[in-house]
Amino acid sequence: MNKIKSKIKRMRALTFENSFRPSQTENQQYLPIAQENLEKFEEKHQIRIPEQYREFLLSVGNGGLGPGNGMFPLETERQYGTKLHLPWINPTTYNKTFKYDSAEDDEEAFDQRMNSIFDDSESPELEMYHARENGILSISDGGCGTSIFLVVSGVKRGQIWIDLNVTEEGYALVADNFYSWYEGWLNKKVEDLEAKYKEVKKNMVIYEQSPPEFESIRDVHDFMGQFIGVKEMGLVNDVLTSSLQNDKHLSVDVMK
Repeated sequence: MNKIKSKIKRMRALTFENSFRPSQTENQQYLPIAQENLEKFEEKHQIRIPEQYREFLLSVGNGGLGPGNGMFPLETERQYGTKLHLPWINPTTYNKTFKYDSAEDDEEAFDQRMNSIFDDSESPELEMYHARENGILSISDGGCGTSIFLVVSGVKRGQIWIDLNVTEEGYALVADNFYSWYEGWLNKKVEDLEAKYKEVKKNMVIYEQSPPEFESIRDVHDFMGQFIGVKEMGLVNDVLTSSLQNDKHLSVDVMK
């Protein structure tokens, strides 16, 4: 957990050192959950949250900063429709039945198969479909109608999966445990930020030594687009001013 905290600190330092306006996801972090509230949640739902995510909730934050559109808070008062204490389904079996494979499935035949399952109220496939949200806890929005969840009951307990049923693609494994998923996101975030600001600083030096020539307003927009959100804009503005001094007409258009 100390490694996670250290990387969050590094990511924040890079963001706030170089960014004029950090994104909402990077700027938010909820407080850790109170242990009493976490234990009440576990007692209410007859589960024990997998240790890695449990430790994260207690010592880092209950929602906020994280993959996708950020982490969901554990809402202790919410009435979860899923039965968290029951084991999650076998995702391989589920995917064989409900996942649509455009390379192998005929669309019409797939629709007929689905209709026959949903028309038979006693079919084991329909029973599995209704049990698909047992034992899972959504922890992040994957975007475009998908959700990322932690398995809290059953043989897959502790794993991170993504629900792609909105596009009939079933379930896909994301990570074997919470730490590898969250730390992998942090590593990529820090790597991307370091690369971005390294490139920005390199371009600033290049442009200072050899100011760019603009032929149109679009060229000016493209130039400035490289530095959107960058905190230190003084040098960028100096370069822009220097480049426009020799083109009065373009300079007037830019000022407009």
